[in-house]
Amino acid sequence: MPIFRNMNDLKKHLQQKINNALVNEVAQVVKSTESKAVKDTVYDAYSPRYYVRRGNHGGLSDESNLRAELLDDGILQVQNLTPPNPEYPYPALKSTVAEGVEYGREYTFFNPGPRPFTKSTVNELDMTGDHIAALEKGLQRQGIKTK
Repeated sequence: MPIFRNMNDLKKHLQQKINNALVNEVAQVVKSTESKAVKDTVYDAYSPRYYVRRGNHGGLSDESNLRAELLDDGILQVQNLTPPNPEYPYPALKSTVAEGVEYGREYTFFNPGPRPFTKSTVNELDMTGDHIAALEKGLQRQGIKTK
């Protein structure tokens, strides 16, 4: 365990550990929670007749389309950057697939309305506290004891 000469050094050390846990353990929990929220909020809303969903193979619920980025100390941003399906027979979306689905925009032939999977993700995390448990796990992995 390092020895700290002042509170600023301790704060800096702890912030580095928190940031590390955010981009590793917390990001993974957020991604898996969002993937499930897409299935529950988006895919279960209706079954498409004009296209085949990509699902976990390049689609909206595919965790590889979710990008986690540390914006600043203690601030993690997770974005769903799913690109439009290149085999989709209708005009390309002007926004990301996530924006189109989240807000119900740009559906020219059928509009199921907004399917707010991001809100569902946040609600699930608030209810379960899985993101907090992931932060604690990440801190413990780095030798920081938590209650």
